[in-house]
Amino acid sequence: DLSVNSLFDMRNLQLNVPRIYFSGKSTDIGVKLTFGKNGGSLALKLLYALDKENYNLNIRLSDFSLTPVKPYLKEFFNINSLEGRLSTNLTIKGSLKHIMDFIAKGTLTFQNIHATGLDDKDIANVKKLHLDIENIDYKNQKFYLNRFDISGLKINYDIYEDHNTFSNLFVETEDDSLATKDASVSSDTIPEKPLDLKIRKFSISQSEIQYADYTLKQPFLLPISQIDIQAEDVSYTNPLAIRLAALVGEKGELSGDW
Repeated sequence: DLSVNSLFDMRNLQLNVPRIYFSGKSTDIGVKLTFGKNGGSLALKLLYALDKENYNLNIRLSDFSLTPVKPYLKEFFNINSLEGRLSTNLTIKGSLKHIMDFIAKGTLTFQNIHATGLDDKDIANVKKLHLDIENIDYKNQKFYLNRFDISGLKINYDIYEDHNTFSNLFVETEDDSLATKDASVSSDTIPEKPLDLKIRKFSISQSEIQYADYTLKQPFLLPISQIDIQAEDVSYTNPLAIRLAALVGEKGELSGDW
């Protein structure tokens, strides 16, 4: 993609369409390929009903490098580098008549994510982020997850006189400012469906935050390590119950229940 200078090197393409049905049955389409330069592989299995335009798509992505995606993310985030791997096993059902009307389930696993800001300082490191999706119904704004697990998260949060680590993370566009003005002017729009979010089990483990305040005469540094957070049945309607444990500084122990 020359517009953003992104390269996806796809090799060993295999396409299999045993037979095509124009009505009555779904056409079975299989695609496999590997990513030569950055490694990883992709396998797609598609059942598509031509007459109804309904589809059932299974996506198996193995060890896909996130680096080629960085130019697209730079449209929204001020980042200088991005590394990491993604593996998925997703099943998506929907209709081409209404692109955003789909239901998805499956798993996504990100590993060894490393992102730096424009100053080349670390924004975040994540050893592993795993999503087990029970059901995502985009049309009805239902997002149900069996698990949301993060391990090996490392974040540096630095405060300076005029900014902090995340002050300039998001790219501000003209559309953002216009949207803010429009939101304040008009209140007659049809309300969207409220987000229905449920997470059966949520966890953050083996993680750390380095807090630093450079606005003082003597910089204040506070490392928070061995962070362990556990929560169950997270939603907008259930009481939120969280268990927290962490090591503060060199010897301080923090534990809490919310």
